Amino acid sequence: MNLSISAESWQVLIAFGCYLVGVMALGIFSHRYLTRGSFVKEYFLGNRGLGPWVLALTIAATAVSGGTFMGFPSLIYTNGWVMALWIASYMVVPLTTMALMGKRLNQVGRIAGSVTIPDVLRDRFQSPAFGLLSTTLILLFLTFNLVAQFKGGGLVMKEAMRLPPVTVELPVLGWPIEQGYLIGLVVFSLTVIAYTTYGGFWAVTWTDVLEGLVM
Repeated sequence: MNLSISAESWQVLIAFGCYLVGVMALGIFSHRYLTRGSFVKEYFLGNRGLGPWVLALTIAATAVSGGTFMGFPSLIYTNGWVMALWIASYMVVPLTTMALMGKRLNQVGRIAGSVTIPDVLRDRFQSPAFGLLSTTLILLFLTFNLVAQFKGGGLVMKEAMRLPPVTVELPVLGWPIEQGYLIGLVVFSLTVIAYTTYGGFWAVTWTDVLEGLVM
């Protein structure tokens, strides 16, 4: 690969590099929480110790996706500001869901000692099959959602580096792909996977807080 990054892209890359260092530092810092109490509850639930502001920011940052910054602006530009009103109506869904189900799910989860949503459903309805079904559905739909997020991250990195549009082939599959997008996708994916795996729920939460404040 012939990497020739334009001078005007270096400022963007330096800023993004500082961001990557920041989220990795948060992941390392969050790993220290995993030594307290139950590893499972700390890793997956943060020991149920989130405050209201942290919870609000992490929910907001989680709800905002690659489509929010890459897809929706193009829709608004193409169709006018009426599209922005339609997109704003999306806020009704998470607010209504949290109001109707959030407290109840929390109560059931605490009583049963559940860690995940499938755990709650399995314990609440005394049905292992129901828990397995919910796990399958969550994995299925989140897979499609995550594909879009990783693609968005790769595209943002590609535009930041502004590499020449050189097409290369993937070593194993042989599919043609732009080198800038491939490099961006690898850097973005490895960073997210690394701090999430190492720091668990606390790492995800504190990086969400950082990203929520930036957004």
